[in-house]
Amino acid sequence: MKKSLLLSLLVSFFIAIFAISFVSAQTETTDEQNADDVNQVLEELDDEEALEGVEIDEVSVPDGFGLWLRDWRERIVLALTLDPVKKAEKQMIYAEERMKIAEKILAESTSPQAQEKAQQMIEVAQRHLEKIQERKDKWADKTTERVEQLKNNLATHLLRRDAILNKLGENAPEEFEGKIEELRAKMLEHGKTFIGDIDDEEMTERTSEHLYNVRERIEKYLGAVKTYQEEKKGILDNNELSEEQKVESLQLLQEERKAELEAIRLEYKQRQEGLVEKIKNGDANAEQRSLLLRDAQRLIEQKRELIRERAEEIQGIVSEGLNEEQLRSRFEEIRAEYADKLEQFREQYEETRMLQNQVLNNRAEEEVKEAEQTRARIMENERIRQELDEEMGL
Repeated sequence: MKKSLLLSLLVSFFIAIFAISFVSAQTETTDEQNADDVNQVLEELDDEEALEGVEIDEVSVPDGFGLWLRDWRERIVLALTLDPVKKAEKQMIYAEERMKIAEKILAESTSPQAQEKAQQMIEVAQRHLEKIQERKDKWADKTTERVEQLKNNLATHLLRRDAILNKLGENAPEEFEGKIEELRAKMLEHGKTFIGDIDDEEMTERTSEHLYNVRERIEKYLGAVKTYQEEKKGILDNNELSEEQKVESLQLLQEERKAELEAIRLEYKQRQEGLVEKIKNGDANAEQRSLLLRDAQRLIEQKRELIRERAEEIQGIVSEGLNEEQLRSRFEEIRAEYADKLEQFREQYEETRMLQNQVLNNRAEEEVKEAEQTRARIMENERIRQELDEEMGL
């Protein structure tokens, strides 16, 4: 009986010690994340999605012979690769490399020749994905860990290539932006069907959730891209707008589209991080992270509202009958005014974050104190029992 009592006390003691260590670790992690703010979360949205277990070599822009050599090497390697899973893996890597080459080409030059070469790289990357899709019956129904990883990476690749296309579209000259947008819409359409083709009931829950989240994001991106194309065409075809008005309207449209895509990426990030489940399990760090992402979401919503207000104000100015120079000056004033408003919102969220962090830190400190008090009570009970045992001669 004495041994059983001692064992029970030891177990209780170690539970208390563990509770202190766990809560202290959460407090330290929370302190480390105090440096996070809404601006950093928005920067995270531009981070490249990571592939699992795959290294993509640094690429350079090939000349004519180098491009022929790359084509020849890819064909030979694929012809000699008989395993359908390995072949799909290699083609995904080749697609990644082609997209990276396209990005580098346009970073070095936006000449018509460079645009054509970049477009060729994008189209080759797309053909690699189409070949993987055509041969899906030879590999997609396998239930190995390697196939699971391939499916995860293929879904992630779709996001990575769209991020490159988005960047190319933002930086491309006007005459090439339309082509990039058309390619992007086409590749998003393909990505949606591609995800559906490699999805099956035998996948693990993790892979299934990843494919579902990627498909959701692709569908929303596709809607945003199509809306942007339609509204842009409407502005350019509107003969009632002056050139200055068209320039301002297009800039507002680009800002609205950028904010919409940020909102879509943030929603995807919230699902991918699985914060709801972590909070249910008592993770104070996840609760803090959730509050931060929620603030970022609100800031994006306010940004979009400011853009809409700017558009309404600009419409009012247009009716005042100002000349081009006066319009340009007023538009600059409005942009500066709304930039100040957005900065004020950012500062408010930073102040809110400081208060939220303090509340969470105080809660963690209280949990540490409670755990320490529990340990002290256990130690005191053990001392009293030992004294009683000695008095009773046990």
